[in-house]
Amino acid sequence: MIRINLLPSAQRRPKKADLTIPVIIGVAAFVLLGGIAFYGWQTYQIKKAEEQKILLQSALDDYSRQKAKLDEIKRNLSELEKRLQVKDTIMKDAIDVPLLIAELGAFIPKDVQIRSA
Repeated sequence: MIRINLLPSAQRRPKKADLTIPVIIGVAAFVLLGGIAFYGWQTYQIKKAEEQKILLQSALDDYSRQKAKLDEIKRNLSELEKRLQVKDTIMKDAIDVPLLIAELGAFIPKDVQIRSA
C-alpha cells in the first residue's frame, strides 16, 4: 500500500534572536559617544571663554593705562588752570608802568634828574 501523507509539512517558527545584548551595547555606545561629544563641546566652550577672558583682560589693562594717563592730564590741567587764574589776578591788579612813569614825570620839576645810586 502506498502511504500518502496528507498532513502539511511541519514548519518551524524561526527563533526570535535575543536582542537584549545588542540593544544594551548600542545604548552603551550611544551614551559613550554622547558623553565624548559633550566633553569635547564643553572643552571647546571653556577654551573659547578663556580666550575671550584673555582678550578682555588685555583690553581692561589698556583702558587702565589710558585712564591713568587721563587722570594725569586732568591733574596737569587743574594745575595749569590754577596758574592761569593766578596770572589773570596778577595781570588784573598790575600797574601800568609807562602810565605810572608819566604821572611821576608830571609831578617832578623839569630841572630835577633821577639817577640810580
